Amino acid sequence: MPFKVWLRYKVKNLPAVSRDHLHALIFSLFPPDVAQELHRQKEKPFCLLGYRLLEGELRLGLGLLKDELLSPLALQYYMGKASLIGEELVSIKPGGFQEEDAISYQALLELEPVKNLSIDFLSPTTFRKGPWDYPLPDPQTLFRSLYRKWQAFSPIAFPLKEEELLSGVYKHLYILAHRIRVEVEELSFGRLRGFVGNVSLGINNAEFSRHVHALLKFGEFAGAGRKTAMGFGVMRLRMEEASVPV
Repeated sequence: MPFKVWLRYKVKNLPAVSRDHLHALIFSLFPPDVAQELHRQKEKPFCLLGYRLLEGELRLGLGLLKDELLSPLALQYYMGKASLIGEELVSIKPGGFQEEDAISYQALLELEPVKNLSIDFLSPTTFRKGPWDYPLPDPQTLFRSLYRKWQAFSPIAFPLKEEELLSGVYKHLYILAHRIRVEVEELSFGRLRGFVGNVSLGINNAEFSRHVHALLKFGEFAGAGRKTAMGFGVMRLRMEEASVPV
């Protein structure tokens, strides 16, 4: 079951925080045995949804894609210690660990059909094409990314095969409008170029729109594209119109 959680920590003299720092921090939020297993996985079962640093407090938002990550994360928060750039973070208790949202994979598959959807891409989003970043909301590239994340972590296989999904995207889904811009971020391994903004989609097939709705809602927890564990590819879904009658 995908979850969204927010964690709050007290901090003292923390310098500017980079995405590289936050990526390293996330592994310390889990018990050592869980963190080691996460390190070994090429596709990470979590997403950095956001962070805020103000008035001596750091707030972190995480999307968790596997049920079994929630308990060890909560245990480490209340019993363990985390550090960022050499500074120990002090857990804020009570109320410092908050579950914001959760939905089962089965419930995602049972979402209503819709005619139009709007997606806000809140942090730079990019996909890999050969050796290059691909900072465009190309529908097939977007849904391939979300589909592969689903297949990696859901105990329920997606109802369509990848080629069936992408064929349906080509036939039944179209971009109504977009307002995007490209942003470039400097990271320890180089630059990452991604787009932010809004994309509105139309779907002309009610049954196929259920699959679209499921994957885009899943994307709110998983993120889309590259480096979601570092906070890239954060997305939020908005309904544009009422559901399609079946």
